[in-house]
Amino acid sequence: MSLALTLMVMKYPFQLGCKEWSANISLEMHTDYRITGQVVHPGHRKARVALEAKLSGAPQIRTYSLPPNVVVGRYDDEGERRERTDPYGQELRWTYARNLKQLVIPEDADWPNKAIKAFIDQCPDNTAIVLYFH
Repeated sequence: MSLALTLMVMKYPFQLGCKEWSANISLEMHTDYRITGQVVHPGHRKARVALEAKLSGAPQIRTYSLPPNVVVGRYDDEGERRERTDPYGQELRWTYARNLKQLVIPEDADWPNKAIKAFIDQCPDNTAIVLYFH
């Protein structure tokens, strides 16, 4: 099973003070370990393959644990979900757009990943983005 990544963008900064963060925008990246290796938490049980494929010289993006008692609300084909963990049982992590702006996207990456990076580059620096690995 591969390690796919969906970025769940919190449109409103005030959500950081709430007990539920709503994913207003979800952006599913095409699987590319050269990119996911830059954001996966080294403690994630599926991190090894992504970290080995990470682009040489690319930064390791700083991520944070969810605050205690916070859940992330999101919608998918099965309806609304409130989660603290990914399908691998790992705690969700998040970061700010200012950190994700450091992502290095390979020149030969799929165009959707380039478009997602362009979107992130336009977000205010204080935009919270939850990393959902699946």
